[in-house]
Amino acid sequence: MTVGIETKTRPCFGMARVFFVDGSMADLTPRQDRFVQEYLIDLNATQAAIRAGYSARSAEVEGSRLLRNAKVAEAVARAKAERSARLGLTADRVLEEIAAVAFARLGDFAEWGPGSFNLHHSHATDAEGNRVEAVDTRAVQAVTLKEVTIPTDNGDIVKVEQGIKLHDKLPALVKLGQHIGMFADKRTISIEIKREAEALAQELGIPVEQVLSEAGITEGKP
Repeated sequence: MTVGIETKTRPCFGMARVFFVDGSMADLTPRQDRFVQEYLIDLNATQAAIRAGYSARSAEVEGSRLLRNAKVAEAVARAKAERSARLGLTADRVLEEIAAVAFARLGDFAEWGPGSFNLHHSHATDAEGNRVEAVDTRAVQAVTLKEVTIPTDNGDIVKVEQGIKLHDKLPALVKLGQHIGMFADKRTISIEIKREAEALAQELGIPVEQVLSEAGITEGKP
């Protein structure tokens, strides 16, 4: 599936519209449509609201409100799903990339000892003569090769300094830990439940305490 952009623009904003692979368009107001377009850029509701024409003072509230709107939420979810399908984005693929960083070891890419440091070859040739990766390079942030000239009485000596830098493992490990629930925080969970309860209470026009009570939840004890 793909997400395309209609060539016609709306007179009020001059913005192209998102259309879906089946040719349909979400039934949105011009400003809602602009918000969806902007939100898909960086997934920042507040900034998307500002770029869609809402005042900076009310953008945080408006952005949150728009994302709770059923039609807007559907348009965003559908566009994101179709873009993910077009790019081949899956949760498994993302986790594989994070895991490659989290579990990489410097010894997979280099050997060193007193007075020596040698990088492993990144690629090799298989039995059929094809060039293939010899090591998993996804965790590599940078490789440096620098020639250094050392003058001596017998002439210059040229040495090649080698270095390699891997992506930071800790953020990747934290993300994986969060994915499997290692760092579940009761306070965070209770805040999320309260936010959902507040939204439901506003929709039903009843006190948030009533929503929590009927759900059998004591505030602060999820």
